[in-house]
Amino acid sequence: MADELRQHKSRFSDGRWKLTAFYDGMHPDTAVQQAEEWKRYELQLRRWIESDGSTSPTPHVALASYYVGRAWRDRGSGYTRSVTPEGWRGFAQGLALAEAELKGSASVSQRCPHWFNVMQTVALGQGWPEPDYEKLFESAVAREPSYYFYYFSKANFYKSRWYGDREKIKRFVDDAVARTYKVEGYTLYSRIYWSASREFGGEMFAPGNVDWVKMKLGFEFMNKEYPNSTWNLNAFAYFSCLAGDKATAQRLLREIGNDIAVGAWSSGQVYADCLRWSTS
Repeated sequence: MADELRQHKSRFSDGRWKLTAFYDGMHPDTAVQQAEEWKRYELQLRRWIESDGSTSPTPHVALASYYVGRAWRDRGSGYTRSVTPEGWRGFAQGLALAEAELKGSASVSQRCPHWFNVMQTVALGQGWPEPDYEKLFESAVAREPSYYFYYFSKANFYKSRWYGDREKIKRFVDDAVARTYKVEGYTLYSRIYWSASREFGGEMFAPGNVDWVKMKLGFEFMNKEYPNSTWNLNAFAYFSCLAGDKATAQRLLREIGNDIAVGAWSSGQVYADCLRWSTS
């Protein structure tokens, strides 16, 4: 399955690669705390490597992804001050195991684009110096410039809770758009800011932050490229409301009708507020 997803660069209806979801299914969600459940997955992945690891990149990347997931399970999702000493130890150990698996199998496993995305997560957790992270990112996009998660991960690296700020995100987005404009237009402008929207909160479209005209163009391009995506359409409507673009919000809400993707709005209440505002 992974070979087929890589070969065809298979996408979901919203344009995201299916390969990422494939690897997400290789270990429990981080909300699952039972060590026995995680150990069972690890044993299965190791048996897979023993039977298929000499020729296929998939089990190696899957095991590294598993270690990263386990590391974040041990750490928790809170800020630094909330992490226990045991959490830090588990976090460091999981990331070290992931890095060792990725590097040790690189001659085989780097054929998979997700190898680089898992290593980006390792780099974030280990606090790599920015030049080292930049070198990793450049290697990733040189091999597969359309793997969107490389860009989402780098935007996350530049969030203020990690190793950057809004200005670094903005410079990165402008560079990404300039590189890919001939193929993607403003799609990456919209997708990256969509992934990093919490960094800006209610000030997202304030002067000097995100340019709504460019983001709107990116969403229009996405809707033409992926016309059957309820998820993209709902997100477009959400950001239209956030930007105060009532005419666009009205048009999109009519298109959505009852086909509401609540997750794209963060909550049903946000959708209800937008609907009320757009029709007032």
